[in-house]
Amino acid sequence: MLKASSNPSENLFKDIEGKVDSSKVEPVQALVEELKKLMGLPQKDVVAIKAKLEEIQKKVQELSIEMYQKVAQEQAAQADAAKAGTGHEHESKTKDGENVVDADFEEVKEEKDGKKDEKESKAKRGKK
Repeated sequence: MLKASSNPSENLFKDIEGKVDSSKVEPVQALVEELKKLMGLPQKDVVAIKAKLEEIQKKVQELSIEMYQKVAQEQAAQADAAKAGTGHEHESKTKDGENVVDADFEEVKEEKDGKKDEKESKAKRGKK
């Protein structure tokens, strides 16, 4: 059976805080308090407890849907703003604001007499 002390609804209310209109959250909180009272009675009314749980679950589902829709809309707006604002999606910037481009390069070492180092040249040819 459920324990009133292990209340996942409190965590839910913290998660949705600011993401859903509080006027929609307060009635659900009231339902949870009613459920706690039902659970605290010495003589448990199983039918009433199940009915209250179903009512809470329905309301929480509605809140969750609203929250996820709102988050999806915010993410879409941010993505649109990012596309419209930069125009350079493939460039990176450092903390200093410098543009950084990722590129491949090949280092060629030369000996003192101007010849390429044979070991390195062979190793490079083996990689290609």
